[in-house]
This record gives sequence, C-alpha cells and structure tokens, in this order.
Amino acid sequence: KSMRYSRQNISCLSVSAMFITKIKVRFEMDSSVVSRLLELTKRADNKTAVAAIQALGEGGPTSQEVVDRLLELSRRSNEEISVASISALGRIYRRRR
Repeated sequence: KSMRYSRQNISCLSVSAMFITKIKVRFEMDSSVVSRLLELTKRADNKTAVAAIQALGEGGPTSQEVVDRLLELSRRSNEEISVASISALGRIYRRRR
C-alpha cells in the first residue's frame, strides 16, 4: 500500500518535529548541574567519576568545556574512566546530527 502525503500529513509531521525539538531543548542540563558533574569527574572514587561522566554523556551538554574534559579523561590510563569518557563523547556527537 503506497502512502500519499497530503498537506495534513505533512503538517502533522512538521508539528511533530517542532515538538521533539522543543523537548530536546527543555531537557538540557542547567549550567550549575554541568559544573558539579565536571567537578565530580575529578574524584578519585571511580564509581562517582564514572557516574558523572555518564551523566554528562546522557544530559546533552555539548559545551567545549565538557568535550575538552571528556577528551582529557579518555586519555587516562584507568580503563574504566577512559571507556566511560569515550562512550559519553559518542553519545554527545550522535545527538549533534
């Protein structure tokens, strides 16, 4: 069955795209949250640092400060920290598309 695009269908698609865009903007992290998460990545406790790194990757902050910190952490000899950082960078850049 072929799908025909009517003006109504296209309008619905446009409204859906605008709604999704607004949702993305609404769920961006507050700068104070991002600052705290960046601080937590400096903790010696791996569980805390990894949780903060994962949150930065999930939360959508794409500031240069966040990207630079994640790049720095990806070069660490601690495998758990570097893997979490690489994954977070991947999530951030997938969302940028």
